[in-house]
Amino acid sequence: MVTVTQSAREELKRIRETNGFEPQQCLRLAMVAPQTLGLVLDEASEQDQVEDVEGTRVLLIGPDVGEALEGATIDLQDEGEGHRFQIIPPAGQCGEEGCQECHH
Repeated sequence: MVTVTQSAREELKRIRETNGFEPQQCLRLAMVAPQTLGLVLDEASEQDQVEDVEGTRVLLIGPDVGEALEGATIDLQDEGEGHRFQIIPPAGQCGEEGCQECHH
């Protein structure tokens, strides 16, 4: 399972509200190119991990992406001039040699 922080869920809800999605539409974390994840507009399927805020669907994660990101955390990072989503790998899996616990 992928963990989505409260701040990330709140930002996804804000994006949904300001863009006027249809009730059945939601953002999906998906492969948009080789080795590249992005957010696309889609509808939920039974196999999805569904993240919500107060009953409003804000993010869908399909089983393929969920498996690839197993144990990761999606967070919202303040970039000074805006925000960006960051995927934080599970501790010890960031690819850093000798990494025991990641603090990204």
